[in-house]
Amino acid sequence: MRKKHIFFNVNWRGNSSGKKYKHAIERYILLLKRQERDGENTRITKTMDKAKMRIKKFGISQQQITNALEHK
Repeated sequence: MRKKHIFFNVNWRGNSSGKKYKHAIERYILLLKRQERDGENTRITKTMDKAKMRIKKFGISQQQITNALEHK
């Protein structure tokens, strides 16, 4: 008979990747609104580049961003 393991890995943090896509879209929309309000500056430009790369990495389409923007 096989011994049962009494120790197991309990993940107390929960799911950490569940809202990545939603947060990436929300961050991009927030930057677009700040860009309209404050104008073009280096901080927004650098952060916008990072947000665009994150959206490209996740494979989020422009249609999904416009749908989220219309929903807000």
